Amino acid sequence: AGRLEKIRRQNRTKAELQAVLDGK
Repeated sequence: AGRLEKIRRQNRTKAELQAVLDGK
C-alpha cells in the first residue's frame, strides 16, 4: 500500500507540473 501511495503522490506531482507548464 505504501508503494502505491508513493507512486500516486509522484503522479500527482507530475500532473501538477504539467498543468503549470500548460498554464505557461
